[in-house]
Amino acid sequence: MMNGKKTEPEEPLSRESEPLYRQAAEILRDRILKGEYPPGTMIPSERELGNSLGISRIPIRDAIKSLQYIGIVNQVKGKGVVVQKLDPGQVLAKVGPFLASPGLKTLIDLLDIRIAVEQVSVREAARKGTPEDFDELSRLIAVLRSEASEKEKEDAGRQFHLKIAEIGDNQIAVILWHFFDELLKISRSVVHLTEAEKTQSYEEHEELLRALRMRDGDKAAAIMKAHLETTRRELAASHDASVKE
Repeated sequence: MMNGKKTEPEEPLSRESEPLYRQAAEILRDRILKGEYPPGTMIPSERELGNSLGISRIPIRDAIKSLQYIGIVNQVKGKGVVVQKLDPGQVLAKVGPFLASPGLKTLIDLLDIRIAVEQVSVREAARKGTPEDFDELSRLIAVLRSEASEKEKEDAGRQFHLKIAEIGDNQIAVILWHFFDELLKISRSVVHLTEAEKTQSYEEHEELLRALRMRDGDKAAAIMKAHLETTRRELAASHDASVKE
C-alpha cells in the first residue's frame, strides 16, 4: 500500500545535458555490463526504471529500444525485456549497414557506447588491477610525454585504453574495445587536438592512473568520461558544421 510519500530517484538524471533516453540507456548498459542484470534475466519494468531514474516511461522506452536494436536486450512477449548474451557478431550485423562509410553521426553514436563501456572497464580495473598493471600504464603515459613520433604516441594512447579493458577482466569489454577502435579510426582524421589539448589529454591519463592506484573506481570513471567526451565534442562540432553547409 502506498504511504503517500514521494520516492526519491536512485540515480536522478541531468535535464541540462544529453537527452534523457541516452542517459538512461547509458545507465542500463552500465548495469548490464557490470552483471547487475545477467544474461537471461529481465530488467525492471519501465515504471520501476522511471521511478529509479526520476523520469517518465517515454525516455525509458526509447532507451530500451536503442539497446534492443544492437542486441543487448530483447522484448519477449508475455515476459518483459530480457538481457541477451552479448554476441559481437550480432552487434556487427546490426550496425554493419552504417559502417561501410560511417558518417559523423554514426561515429558519435559509437563513441557514446564506448564511453559507457570504458567507464565500466575502469571501475573494474580499479578493483582488480595489480601494481604491475599500473606500472605498465605508467610506462605508456611516459611514451605520451616523450619525444616519440605522433604514431608512437597514438599507439601508446590506444594501448593505454586497451590495457585498462584487459585489467578489468571483462572479455566482452575487450572485444568491444577492438570493435570501437577499428570503427573509430576515421575520427582520428576528423579530430585535431591543439598542443594545449594534447597536454590536457596527457594530464587526464595521469589523473586516471592516480585514481586507479587509489582504488577509486568512481573517480576513475568520471575522469574517463570527461576524457572521452573531449573527442565527442569535437565530432559533434564537426557534425553540426557539416549539417549547416
